[in-house]
Amino acid sequence: MELMELFEKRHSVRKFLPNALPQKILDEILEAGRLAPSAHNAQPQKILVVRSEEGLAKLRAITPRVFNAPLVLIVCSDKDVAWVNPWDNISSAMMDCSVATTQMMLKATEADIGSCWICNFERKLVKEAFNIPKNYDLECLLLLGYPDLKPSPYHSMRKPLSETVFYEHF
Repeated sequence: MELMELFEKRHSVRKFLPNALPQKILDEILEAGRLAPSAHNAQPQKILVVRSEEGLAKLRAITPRVFNAPLVLIVCSDKDVAWVNPWDNISSAMMDCSVATTQMMLKATEADIGSCWICNFERKLVKEAFNIPKNYDLECLLLLGYPDLKPSPYHSMRKPLSETVFYEHF
């Protein structure tokens, strides 16, 4: 599959089949995240794989936005190792984890695995429920599984480049 085809094919899935992902596919998805670039190659991403019924039930009790995904990646950043820009003191952790999450989503799409990036959840409750270390910040949940529906019609509704790109003028 060509890269642009992969970009077009990827869409957010909010209804999944109950089938478990084979370990080989999960490993490839996680490897795609591991290979993601990060500022100063700090690699602050820490990913908790949740696929047990007990773990998924914990997540569902905290947020309905897990839908019925058979596997959820809790993407965290280790703020102690993330690079911090000395000019403005801004950490690259969230950006680094975003790149890793994007690469995992694209790898999942290539393997015909659906995904959905969730950032609307109560981080404190998830952190407590899964005993996530204090120095880790929760960046997002990445739902993974075999899709049980076609893409939403909204998926293809994209703004034209003229509304999202601007050029320097001197």
